[in-house]
Amino acid sequence: MEMALNMPELRLRLSSIEGDPQMYVDLGPDEVPLLVELLNDEEAWMASRAVYALTRIATPEAVDAIDEASASPRGEVRVAVAASANLLPVSAADQILTRLLADPDVGVQKYAIGSVTPDSDASLKQLVIDIADSDDAVLRGRAESRARDLGL
Repeated sequence: MEMALNMPELRLRLSSIEGDPQMYVDLGPDEVPLLVELLNDEEAWMASRAVYALTRIATPEAVDAIDEASASPRGEVRVAVAASANLLPVSAADQILTRLLADPDVGVQKYAIGSVTPDSDASLKQLVIDIADSDDAVLRGRAESRARDLGL
């Protein structure tokens, strides 16, 4: 059994310039408290990588942390949650994406639209259809494309 990483080791692991899925492979429940701490890191990219790590761990504690991060005052953290929510169990992803599809930040909404999956709840898919009728050209185009991909 591998020992949990300490904060300096975790920071080093997540700070690889070329971020790739391999950096998250052996992270597990033992690292969740440190990753939660990193959600508040002054470096936005580090906080974002902590989000991605938590989505891959997906224990109830990790999912709770992601749920909280979806309401972060930092747009880049909410974007990371929106972009990776599709890695979570569907029920958790649906709850988080419902909030993020109504986010005031267009970038967050754009990534949230992309995280809606064929397994998502019908109410979430309806939100994508509703956004496809919105006035915002960027969001409308993204939602129309996602609705097509989902066969809506």
